[in-house]
Amino acid sequence: TWAQHNAVTVTPELQAVQDSFARLFPLERLPTLTLDEYVIGHGDQDNYCYWLEQRTRGLGSIAGGSASKFGVYWSAKNNDYRFNAMFSSPEDALKRILGGIVTAGKALEAGDITGTDRATASAMGDNKYTMRLKALSLYFPERLLPIFNPEHLKHFLRMLGQEPTGDQAALNIHLLETLRALPESGSYDTQGLMRFLYSEFP
Repeated sequence: TWAQHNAVTVTPELQAVQDSFARLFPLERLPTLTLDEYVIGHGDQDNYCYWLEQRTRGLGSIAGGSASKFGVYWSAKNNDYRFNAMFSSPEDALKRILGGIVTAGKALEAGDITGTDRATASAMGDNKYTMRLKALSLYFPERLLPIFNPEHLKHFLRMLGQEPTGDQAALNIHLLETLRALPESGSYDTQGLMRFLYSEFP
């Protein structure tokens, strides 16, 4: 019934945004990004973090909160880079965050869910859930739902009669597999499934 009145797949406009992100920031390019190509705060709209938060917002939102969620950012007020306490320098933050995304991506491709979660948690901190899966969901939209809040994932799993266990990627994949087991989900992509869940199980 929901599918009769709602889009169950990504729209052409959003697909174009996703394609642009993948073209500008392919996974294999991440280790070579400079700080200025990564950080938000300079006022430009072409950096990695701006794309994650704003330009790809329709593909899964991580809007809100402070810039510290990115691990490192430019502070116009202080005229320098600011970084989370778990890092030793802006350069250390950049290297570990982007390296963690690449490592997590390889683990995800290999079906190593625990390795995916371990890579993102060690690179960014286990509480940085907005960052830990957003980039991966853009690189692997068929493998992950664009849902990043662990409490939301647990809520949807319980609504579907499942017991939530594991870390962020494990919860996400468990939810996706549960949905894929339902015959009615066959025409949906992960964007459609995300929209359905937030619409019907708020």
